[in-house]
Amino acid sequence: MIVTVETGGTIMDNIFFEQFLVFTTARTGAFVALLIGLFFLQGYLKKKEVLGLSARLMLSTILGLGLGVLILFIAGMPEDPTSIGWIVEVRTWYGLIADGFMALLRMIVVPLVLVSIIRVIVNMDGEKSIGKLIGRGVGLLIATTLIAAIIAIFLANFVGLGSGAELVYGTEEVREVTSIVSTILGLLPANPFEALATGAVIPVIVFATFVGLAIRTQMSKNAETVQPFIDFNEAVYAIIMNIAQTVIGWLPYAIIALLANTIAHRGLQVFAEVATFAGLYILAAAIMFGVQLTILTFNGLNPVKYLQNIGKALILAFTSRSSLGTLPVSVKTLTENAGLNQGTATFVVSLGANGGMNGAGIYSALVSIMLANMVGHPTDLTFFIMLLVVIAFSAFGIAGVPGGIWLMISIPLTALGLGEHFALTAALFAVDPIIDMFRTFTNVNGALSASMVVGKSLGDVDLEVFNEANTEDSKEAKAGA
Repeated sequence: MIVTVETGGTIMDNIFFEQFLVFTTARTGAFVALLIGLFFLQGYLKKKEVLGLSARLMLSTILGLGLGVLILFIAGMPEDPTSIGWIVEVRTWYGLIADGFMALLRMIVVPLVLVSIIRVIVNMDGEKSIGKLIGRGVGLLIATTLIAAIIAIFLANFVGLGSGAELVYGTEEVREVTSIVSTILGLLPANPFEALATGAVIPVIVFATFVGLAIRTQMSKNAETVQPFIDFNEAVYAIIMNIAQTVIGWLPYAIIALLANTIAHRGLQVFAEVATFAGLYILAAAIMFGVQLTILTFNGLNPVKYLQNIGKALILAFTSRSSLGTLPVSVKTLTENAGLNQGTATFVVSLGANGGMNGAGIYSALVSIMLANMVGHPTDLTFFIMLLVVIAFSAFGIAGVPGGIWLMISIPLTALGLGEHFALTAALFAVDPIIDMFRTFTNVNGALSASMVVGKSLGDVDLEVFNEANTEDSKEAKAGA
């Protein structure tokens, strides 16, 4: 069947324009040109260093929201934007950038997980004198991240996050119940190369763990033999991190297309959905904050004194939205104000700034469940077990990447078979600056509290220093006296 369109009073064959170029109206051209113009603006700001990355991301959020609303306004605010032909064309072209960026992000997930986990295990100090520090530090960070994710899972299921926004192509089918034995066997890498090729993240994590442990064993027996592989893995890690930073560097451009595409597809209802997500995240973060303080209390540390001692670091985390940027202040407040041993403080806080992040655990869980509900993916026990396993172990070595949260959430989405729908999370960019403040606060407090608990268990906390009043006002008073 030949599709035709009336243009300027003449009837013309439109198969080439409509089905190949996807470009049949002046409005399509105008909005594609407008997007390109905004890209040039972002490029100019980057070249002239007028704005930093964070400021440009904020600007991209505003531009993307404005562009999406403008598309709806020009179309007459339709109830179903997908029924408007030229909007579908605009979304197709915007998808070249939006979906292309997400494809590049997914491209680096599996190799990054593989080399990162091997690297973390190999680089752990193996001296017996700090074996307890490593075990307790890593164990506590993973445990608290799992608690954070479980809180998020409970809240998301309680309110049915994303269930009111099912997409037309989302179908929920009754699946055969899988036994726990079959589920566990499915997580083992029977063919690691197949796992790498298919993006099966959990088998890749298991395989990488075995490789890392085997290397550590051989380091004490045949160090010269395994050193070339260690050097190779370090080189691959550096290369992949460079690729990751390059891809993340395109985020200001992708956000514009992602947000505009999302709004043009789903209409203004997306703002209500995003507001629900943000509110749920803040609630989960508040509950997790209470859990962190409770853990301190059960380990004999006064939570009020704790907050007085490390308050400066938490304020900086909330305002700067950077776990790594807060690291020097975190170590300083722990050692000088809270009486924690320098080595313990540096190790656990540094580890917590690069993995085992409580706030990121909440975010990954909420995004995964929301997206699963949106596309009609079954959320059964197997789904939740896989989600928790991936959240617990996948972030180590990745969190330090600028914009790394998008890498981290791409890992569970890929593992759960939701990677192809990643672009549907674009609307979250609209509120991410706000969420990021609470996320970083929760991440940093998780690392700080874990440091104190581990230090207390090892006898590395000077309780006299910890129990003193170490606020700025008290220090000034002491100095004045």
